[in-house]
Amino acid sequence: MAKTGKEVYVLGLGTYGHGEAYGRIGKKNSISVMNEVIRQIPRHAFFLIDTAPRYGCGEVEEWIGEFIRDVGKKNILIVTKGGRHIEPNHVNKKDFSSDFLRKDLDNSLRRL
Repeated sequence: MAKTGKEVYVLGLGTYGHGEAYGRIGKKNSISVMNEVIRQIPRHAFFLIDTAPRYGCGEVEEWIGEFIRDVGKKNILIVTKGGRHIEPNHVNKKDFSSDFLRKDLDNSLRRL
C-alpha cells in the first residue's frame, strides 16, 4: 500500500528501454507492452509506470499519454524523474534548480 492509500499492483513498468534512444523499443511495441501489462492488473489495483523526460527525449512520455487516453483507465500512476535537459545541444546536462525542475515537470505533464 502506497503512502497515498492506493494499492499499487506488484507489477509495474519501467520505460527506460522504450524509445529509440535507449532500448530501440518503438512506439508500436511500447504501447503493446503497456496494453499487455494493464490486462494483467486487477481492477482495484493501480498500474505504475516509471518514466522520465530523458527517455526518448520526451517521446516515451507522449506514448504513455496516448496509451492512457486510448485505454481510458483511471488506475494508472506515473512516476517520473527530472533535472536533465533533453534539448538539442544540452541533452543530459544536469540542472536541479527549482526553476528548471518546475519547467521540466510542466513539460512532462504536457507530453503525458
